[in-house]
Order: sequence, then C-alpha cells, then structure tokens
Amino acid sequence: MLKRRLKIFLCLFFLFFLAENQLKAQDDIKPIIDSIDNLINDTNKVIAYNDLIWKICNYDSLNSANLAQKSIALATELNYTKGIATAQKNLAAYYYYKAYYPEALDLYEKSLSNYEIAKDKKGIAISYRNIGNIHYQIGNSNVAIQFYFKSLKIREEIKDTIGMGNTYSAIGGVYQNIDDYHDSSLVYFKRALDIFLTANDYYNVASTYLNISIAYHNFFNDINFLTKKKDSTNLDSSIYYSKKCIKISEEIQVLRFAASAYEVSGMCFIELNEMDSAYFYLNKSGSFMKNCW
Repeated sequence: MLKRRLKIFLCLFFLFFLAENQLKAQDDIKPIIDSIDNLINDTNKVIAYNDLIWKICNYDSLNSANLAQKSIALATELNYTKGIATAQKNLAAYYYYKAYYPEALDLYEKSLSNYEIAKDKKGIAISYRNIGNIHYQIGNSNVAIQFYFKSLKIREEIKDTIGMGNTYSAIGGVYQNIDDYHDSSLVYFKRALDIFLTANDYYNVASTYLNISIAYHNFFNDINFLTKKKDSTNLDSSIYYSKKCIKISEEIQVLRFAASAYEVSGMCFIELNEMDSAYFYLNKSGSFMKNCW
C-alpha cells in the first residue's frame, strides 16, 4: 500500500513539474505516461491520465488523443462517469485550441451529459462555460451568453467564487462585442476584478485589468465613430488600467499580458497624438512579444 501511494505521489509530482516547466517534447512526456501506465487500474489512474491530458492538450495532439482514449476506456471499465467526462472535456480543449470547433463542441456536449449523470455541479458549470466559449468563437454571441449565465447560476449555488469571476469575465467579453451592451461589459469585468483582488489571484487580476483597458479603448473608438467627438476620457481610463496590468504582469512574469497592455497604451497615445509615448509603448510591446513564448 505504501509503495502504491508513493508511486502515485511521484507520478503526480512529475505532472506538476511538467506544468511548472512547460515541457513540450514528447521525450519529456513519455516517462510520465509510462509511470501512469504502470499504476494499477483504479480511479487514481484515470485522474492521473486526465491531469496529464489537461497539461499537454494545447500542444500535443497525438499524446492527448491516445491518453484520452486510455482514460475513457479505463473509466468506462470502472464505471467512473466523472472520469469519462473529464477526459472528454480535456480532449475537447485540444480541439478548441486548434480551432476545430465542431469536434470540440461535440466532446463538450458529451462531457456535459456525463457530468450530469455524475451529478457533478462544478463539472456541469465548466461544461456550460466551455460550450459558451465555442458559440462565442463561431459568432453565436447570444447563445454564448445563455450558456455563460447557466454556468454562473451554478457557480453561485456552489459558492465557487473564482469560477464566478471567470464567468463574469466571459460575460463581459461577449457584451463588449454587442453594440447595446458596452456599459454592461465594464460592469461584469469589474465584478470579476473585485473577486480576483479579494482572492489575491494576480494572474486573473492582470488579465482583467487588460480586459478593462481594452474595453475603454473600444469605447473611445465607438463614441468617436458615432459622434465624431474625440473625448479623451476613455483613453485616459484605458491607459490607467493598462499600466495596472503592466505592473502586475511584470511582477508575476506573464509577458503576453504585459505585451498586450503596452500595445493598448501605445494605440491610445497615437489617438492622443503623443507620438513619443506611443513609440515607447509600442516598442516595449514588441520587445515583450518576442519573449512571450
């Protein structure tokens, strides 16, 4: 029993090590797969497979697909419905990252069905959010909003505050692209920000500052287009939130957020005809972008 627990512990340790170091070469992943394959056939093995699928699904199609098949087969043998649902969700994420939206949607819907059978409310909420993401990507904003609110309702029921914050952000993102709901987008972004600040979730704080900055920049463009009046208030707000994003992003070393925030500020300074500042921020954006990945 002790050896078995140690084996599981070491396997999960390597999984977290992979996540921290973003190891992407198949040669790095193979020993981890071998370690999982050697576990006894129980739910811990399914969980280990699913954890690894989640960590590699955005870049390793062959291993993601193979691991998902192993996980689904074993979970089915064990009558472990939640394990099946999770494997389907993680494989769907791979298709989503590759923009294979029909395949991703099919798997997310199957995952939802299995989470419902398992009566896993958090899994159901995640599935609603994921299905909403697909509809948003293919241009069905109104359908996406419906799924996001279904997800939000469950998040509230189970008191999943970080999940609520992420869903608020998703709702804000959709509203930002619907003409009559621009003000609503800021409401939801700022609700998300309050949650992430309270939780000291600095990654999501930085992301939300960036979303708010982009929203204010978009407001400026929309108002300018409609009224032909160049009111700089929204640009000032955009720059303010971009700087907040930059500060945190640099502290936590999330360079892609910093690169985007520098770019938004640069575009704002172009609108303000402050070209020296525009050049500085756009140049910084380019420098950060080179090191993002």
